[in-house]
Amino acid sequence: MKLKSIAASGLIIFNLLSCDKSDDIIYVTQSNVSEITTNSALVKVSGLAVNSHSPYTAGFSYSGVTDGLYLDSGNENAVLEDGYYEVQLEDLLPSSVYTLSPFINIEGRRIYSESQIEFTTQSEIDIIGQTGPGGGIIFYDDGAGGGMEVYPTDWTAAWGGYSQSVMFCETNFGEGPINTDQIIFQTTDVGNAARLCDSCTAGGMTDWFLPSKDELQLVYTALVQGGHVQAQYANYWSSSNNGSSNSSSYAIHLGLGVWTQHLRYENFYVWPVRIF
Repeated sequence: MKLKSIAASGLIIFNLLSCDKSDDIIYVTQSNVSEITTNSALVKVSGLAVNSHSPYTAGFSYSGVTDGLYLDSGNENAVLEDGYYEVQLEDLLPSSVYTLSPFINIEGRRIYSESQIEFTTQSEIDIIGQTGPGGGIIFYDDGAGGGMEVYPTDWTAAWGGYSQSVMFCETNFGEGPINTDQIIFQTTDVGNAARLCDSCTAGGMTDWFLPSKDELQLVYTALVQGGHVQAQYANYWSSSNNGSSNSSSYAIHLGLGVWTQHLRYENFYVWPVRIF
């Protein structure tokens, strides 16, 4: 899921005083944290050393706290090119507060700022079991803002195409739309399971389909076993068939989670699915 980023920034001033006041060196860094997600953040640092005649680099150390527990800390160093560098922090934990402590490396010394910058990673949002854009129940999250939803109904229908060779109806995840089209194209049964799903307009959407075996399995695992939806103690058709048979296709008993092959003229429950 795409999450909104927040930013943190701060102006950090380091003062290193020598014995001779005329040689005082002032280090100024501007740190900015942006593009914050659940597990990453972009840190940008610019720096300037006033009155310094020695080469220097800058960096920061960071540590985090989540649920009251301290996380492992790390250090990031980089040569300041034209007074600027950036580092992409990865493998952060969600919903955690991270603290950055900028420093300057000069003449073998690491000088830390007394000021720090804090930022909080985004929280993970579990959308499984929530209402989807088509009014169904989400059972799959693709991690990029999309997923799949199922629309529970009390519809029953035959699979169709009994005694016919219905080809290209695979079991894999993602095959449901193709399977549905193949069943409609290769069968003539009016109101069979695939046609019921294809004609569904729930939520104003017209891209519903009969789920494949693996897709319907995930509906069972994520929603039925997860307690998000209550199914009938009965069989539900998938769009996957037994390629070696002209008479049977796969159905799952959503009360037991058991897959069996059944004759295609049998009437079982049908739940449409769509991708969003």
